[in-house]
Amino acid sequence: SFGYTNTLRFLLGAVMIGINLQILAIQPTLLDWVLATIAFFAGLAIVYAFWFFVSTMAFFFDRIENIHEMVPSLRRFMEVPAPVFTGTIGMVFTFIFPLLIVTNVPANILLGRAQYELFAYLVVFALVAVMASRRWFHLCLRRYSGVGS
Repeated sequence: SFGYTNTLRFLLGAVMIGINLQILAIQPTLLDWVLATIAFFAGLAIVYAFWFFVSTMAFFFDRIENIHEMVPSLRRFMEVPAPVFTGTIGMVFTFIFPLLIVTNVPANILLGRAQYELFAYLVVFALVAVMASRRWFHLCLRRYSGVGS
């Protein structure tokens, strides 16, 4: 939800990015900023689509009171640099369930270590995930029979 605390977190994050880029003496180009912004919004779209998928499971299950806690818990994966995860787990969380690249791709672009293949994958996955989540929602609505039916 949009609120003052979330706005403050966003601004604090933006300030921290600026400070750390200065400390590291890194000056991203305009193209880097544009690509990082696109990657940031693609990452938001992936998280939104996943949260939407999980939330619409309420159409199929009666008692899922804590389903809203699932996505914030999984966001912990996004706080860890991608190279920490290797082997099968790294592949799963990079390509099948791309939580690792949601935050790592924008950061690497700003640091001058852009991986354009991952950037393209992130954007395409975001578009597919948003479209799939919409289709899933409409499917769930068609199958919904109402409370107490």
